[in-house]
Amino acid sequence: MRAGTSAWSHWLQKGYKNIIDAGFNFGMQNSGIYPEGVYHSAKTLDLGFGLDKGTYALNFNYNLEIGPISEYTNGVFEPAIKLRLFKK
Repeated sequence: MRAGTSAWSHWLQKGYKNIIDAGFNFGMQNSGIYPEGVYHSAKTLDLGFGLDKGTYALNFNYNLEIGPISEYTNGVFEPAIKLRLFKK
């Protein structure tokens, strides 16, 4: 996404009613840093940030369980690496 933009989404899935996902992703073009977050109506919250340097990107997210599922998990940390091996 470009600097200062945000995104939200709403999906209806078969067999489930009233599921809403809303999030944000702000890109700072000069630095390559982008904070992001998503709230799921299933009472989970994803927060993270990334760094995009052109040939590679790093992304770090943490999933907070704030609803009933917190009885089974305390959350998940997700690191990711993206490599661009070929030019387009």
